Amino acid sequence: MREVKKNLVKAVISTAIIALVAISVLGKPIAIGISSIATDYSGDENSRTATISVIGMAQGEYEPDQMVISLTIESKDESSPDLARKGAAEIVSKVISSLEKIGVEEDDIETTNYNLYPEYDWTSSGKIFRGYRAIYRMKVTVRDFDKAGKVLDTCIKSGAFVDRVYFEISRERREEIRNQLLAEAARDAKEKAEIIVSALGGKLGKLVSISYNNYGYISRVYKGETFVNEFGYDTSTQILPKDLTISVKLSVTFEVIQD
Repeated sequence: MREVKKNLVKAVISTAIIALVAISVLGKPIAIGISSIATDYSGDENSRTATISVIGMAQGEYEPDQMVISLTIESKDESSPDLARKGAAEIVSKVISSLEKIGVEEDDIETTNYNLYPEYDWTSSGKIFRGYRAIYRMKVTVRDFDKAGKVLDTCIKSGAFVDRVYFEISRERREEIRNQLLAEAARDAKEKAEIIVSALGGKLGKLVSISYNNYGYISRVYKGETFVNEFGYDTSTQILPKDLTISVKLSVTFEVIQD
């Protein structure tokens, strides 16, 4: 029995496996998992317990279900901060009313920042006052991509500047995807551990620990000018965003039962 234990330890320590596990997430085979293997022995000769640690991974490509438009509205007045503020506020009001007319919900229009400040030019002889500038920053969420071109067109014609355009997956759907991928990653980790331990003549024992290492999600972002050049913003423009990648990773440790 002691010889079997020693052989198993040596084999596990010297073996590294890369397991390519194809899983299906929403009908798309996409996950790749990489195993890291470790053993842990503690206690005296009669109470030592072998363990194996593996990393389970799952990844998927998903179609965005919303577009977020980041807008800037500016107004300047050479002498009055109040006139600068009113000028910007009028444009904001026009943007909001125009968007509501084409069916954008009030909850999908949000002011994210407001700033009013004096402007100066700096010269060798000192600073020269140039007036006051008011800036509103807003974001508009578009849930129907068939309306995306029309929404962009409306924002620009109403006097707003498009800073950036984000393609995202809504929070509710992200949570559903995350839960599904976590389950896939857990199965991936267990399958890898079983393959490794079985190949070395042992059996997988009870679960020792789980570490939730990572949940990766990156929205696709375009600068306003880049987006307009690539997609256009005419009301007839059909916007077809690229899929986004979401991934999860788990670190799982099991006991190893030695025959």
